Amino acid sequence: MKDEELKAIAATAEEATNKAFDAKSVKVTADFESLKALNATQQKIIEDLKKEVESGKASLTEIDGKLVKMAAGVESISIKGLGGGQKELSFSKAKMYRGMTTGNWHGADMEKELAYTVKEKAISSVSGESGGFILPEEMSSGIIEMIRDRNPLRELGVMELNPKCETLKFPKITGSDNGYWVGQGSNIPEGEMTFGLISMTPKTVAKILYVTKPMADIMDNSYVQVIENDIANALAYTQFQGFLYGNGADNTPIGLFNIPGVSKALATDADGDSPTKTFLRQLRAKVNQKYSNGSFKMVGNKNLFFEIAALVATAAPDAAAAMKDEVLVDNACGVPFISSGIALANKTKGSGTSLADLFYGNWSSFMVANWLGGISIERTDVGGKAFEANLTGIRATMNTDCAIRHTDEFAIAPFVKTI
Repeated sequence: MKDEELKAIAATAEEATNKAFDAKSVKVTADFESLKALNATQQKIIEDLKKEVESGKASLTEIDGKLVKMAAGVESISIKGLGGGQKELSFSKAKMYRGMTTGNWHGADMEKELAYTVKEKAISSVSGESGGFILPEEMSSGIIEMIRDRNPLRELGVMELNPKCETLKFPKITGSDNGYWVGQGSNIPEGEMTFGLISMTPKTVAKILYVTKPMADIMDNSYVQVIENDIANALAYTQFQGFLYGNGADNTPIGLFNIPGVSKALATDADGDSPTKTFLRQLRAKVNQKYSNGSFKMVGNKNLFFEIAALVATAAPDAAAAMKDEVLVDNACGVPFISSGIALANKTKGSGTSLADLFYGNWSSFMVANWLGGISIERTDVGGKAFEANLTGIRATMNTDCAIRHTDEFAIAPFVKTI
């Protein structure tokens, strides 16, 4: 074969090879572009799924919150099954308390979820089977409402605060000049305000009670009511006692009796003062009543008000004969009064005994702070009394404090005679 023919054959083969390579290259490039497009599509699908998941989480969280609130107030819900039968779904506070006090959550999955998971956090557990809970807000608010109902503060019309910060601070005006009448073109006299600072921090009020472990294990709703009533009574009494007489020691608030600037200058008799109408007028005169929208009331022990009623009845027996003691006291005081066994009636002065304190003022200027988070409930069955007597200890705590905005709006008459 001639060289020319060989060269022609070689050229033809090279051309065919080049065409095949070019075609393969085009295919590879096309496949690569297709792969890139596929990856981009997959990435978009993934991103879209992420968005849907996040959106779904938010929706589920919102739904879950609504379910929690609903579960707290609903005793039972009936739904129809596919077979036409009824299935009972119920939330039981008794089961929740039983689980909290004994650790037995059998048949109480919903209650356990509510006690452990739904709430933001749990009180740190200690050794053994002990542990603690913060009651869900819907339930703790129920106990707080019971505490308020048992506390004279609600009737007094105090200002209630629910701070979210650990320390509540705000300024108060402790003094200022009055306004002035001025003539046309005359200068207005300069005045200065003086300021103070009110600071309120959480003070813990607590109650411990013990229940037998067998009773806790079979706890029903009536048993729960007994526990809640006992907790509410104890915390209400202790809270109001601290607000009247706390001295700031041992984590107590500084109560009204010990707040600097509150007048206590009415006790003049060596053996205690009789709560006559003149004496009561003098007490009222000690209080600045420049704020007409106030809630001016007297607070004292019931035995003190019985003495007031007796004095009025003795002075005007005919007029008093048809009146109840409450009417006699109201007429003598000249303002509404609240009778409370928390106000002391066992004080002594000279030869006087069973003497009481009488509080008077504008109670809308009295501030009560209850920190958010509700009532915390903790239990233990290890150590001390619980272990020795086969009991479960239940501890309830709440954080609170008090203050007043204007000290000149309160006056206290200590060492007042009672019946």
